[in-house]
Amino acid sequence: MKWSFGDKMVSVVIVIIMAVLSAAFLLPFLLVVGSSLLTPGEYAARGMVFLPRHPTPDTYRILLAGKEIWDAYGVSVFRTLAGTVMNISVSAMLAYGISKKDLPGRNLIITLLFITMIFNGGLIPNYIIVSNLKLTDTIWCMLLPNLVNVWNVFVLRNFFVTIPEELKEAATIDGASQGRIFRMIVLPLSKPALATISIYYAVAHWNSWFDAAIYLNKRTDLWPLQLIVRKYVQSADVYALQSALVGGMQRPPGMSIKCAVIVLTSLPMLLIYPFLQKYFVKGVIMGSVKG
Repeated sequence: MKWSFGDKMVSVVIVIIMAVLSAAFLLPFLLVVGSSLLTPGEYAARGMVFLPRHPTPDTYRILLAGKEIWDAYGVSVFRTLAGTVMNISVSAMLAYGISKKDLPGRNLIITLLFITMIFNGGLIPNYIIVSNLKLTDTIWCMLLPNLVNVWNVFVLRNFFVTIPEELKEAATIDGASQGRIFRMIVLPLSKPALATISIYYAVAHWNSWFDAAIYLNKRTDLWPLQLIVRKYVQSADVYALQSALVGGMQRPPGMSIKCAVIVLTSLPMLLIYPFLQKYFVKGVIMGSVKG
């Protein structure tokens, strides 16, 4: 296909815009990475920098020598894995149900689900419900209240309706139940959409901190990594928060400790996302084909 001059100009503009946006997203993170490697003297002289002249990993050694970071990592990993599995399981079953045109009360269920996207009870009613269910100060307070995201359910539902009905009817004639059709036909054909929604749920769980701050009042050992980051970033005295100092090393600047905690928190998702990006793009496109 031969490109016209206008097509070439549009492509150049798109490339420039994407380059500017990429730089806007990437440069702040690179600044945080560079600042996490500063020595006290260089920070006092130069402040936050992209490329430290004498980089040192002492900040990371100090943080990783403490128990708090590792405990928070364990909580965040468990929450992300368990929460994503629970979320995608319930969301897929609910989405498959409302994708069936012959489901009794289907329109009412969809309407009630849609209402929850616009209105919610607010923080105090949510806290009362979680407290009465005895979920406060347990790991479940971060999993069960956020079990379903209605937007994600509708994305999955839109994908499920694109699956040919002939496949389901053939399976029904062969004696397959709805549960078996769901497991053996619908789910295998929906891998891109399921992967997309799994990414949404996993990122939401990994980045979440507010629910833990509200519901975990006594069990600080259950704090996820993001809540530890919030504590470090907001603290005026980061050394009071980090008691494990490695002998023979200089105390790094407080800003370097804050930057290092941010890097340690962001790194897992940055490493995983490139492997799931193809599913993310394909699932979003295919899940929005039909209404």
